[in-house]
Amino acid sequence: MLVSPNAYSTEILSRAYAYDGAIAETGYPRNDVLVADDGMRDRVRAALGIPAGTVCVLYAPTFREADQGRSVFCDVEALARRLGPGYRLLVRGHSAASKFGTHHGTSRVLDVSSYPESSHMLAVADVLITDYSSVMFDFTATRRPVVFFTPDMDAYAQDGRGVYFDLAAHAPGPVVSAEDRLPAAVRRAWEGRADTSTRYAAWRTRFNHLDDGAATARLAGIVREWL
Repeated sequence: MLVSPNAYSTEILSRAYAYDGAIAETGYPRNDVLVADDGMRDRVRAALGIPAGTVCVLYAPTFREADQGRSVFCDVEALARRLGPGYRLLVRGHSAASKFGTHHGTSRVLDVSSYPESSHMLAVADVLITDYSSVMFDFTATRRPVVFFTPDMDAYAQDGRGVYFDLAAHAPGPVVSAEDRLPAAVRRAWEGRADTSTRYAAWRTRFNHLDDGAATARLAGIVREWL
C-alpha cells in the first residue's frame, strides 16, 4: 500500500514509481504532530536548549545529484550572525549527504541533521528555509512562514533532479536567489507572519487539506479494512 498526502501527490507518486497497487490518500501520519497541541513543540525546543521567545529558523535544503557531499548551500554561520539577536538557526542536512559526516554546529548554528524525527524539527521551527525539498509540503501544515533559497533554480530544474511545477509561480513564500538577501527575507517573513496571503491559502488547499491531525487514524482504519 502506498500512502499519499493529497490528490496531487497520488497522481505524481503512482506515475513516478510506475505503481498500480493500493493507494491510501489519507495525509501523512508523521504530520499529525505538526498540528497537535500536546506540548511536544515546547518540550523539544527546551531539550535543544532554545530559550523561550527565541525565533527558531530551520534551514533544510535537499541534496544535489552532482554534489551529494554538500549539505548546505549558503554560509550558515554568516546567516545566523546576520539574523541577529532573538533568532536561532537550526540546520538539517539531507540524509543523502549525512554519510559524508558534514557537521555545521557552531556557537551560532545548531546542527540537527542527526535528530531522529524530522517532523519534530518542523514542529519547533517558526520559519523554514528550504529550496526544492519536499519538507515544503509538510511544513505548511503549520501555517508558519517559508522562505525559499534557490540560487541554482535553473540548473536544478534543467540538469538536476528536476521539478514537477514552477516553484516561483506557486511558492507560498518569498523565493530568494541572492544569499545576501536571505536574512532580510527571513526577518520579513517572520514579522509579517500574521498576513494571510492568497498564494499560501491556495497552496494549503492543494497540499495540506488532509493535515488535520487525523491521518494516522484514517490510515489505521484503511489498513484494518484492507487486511
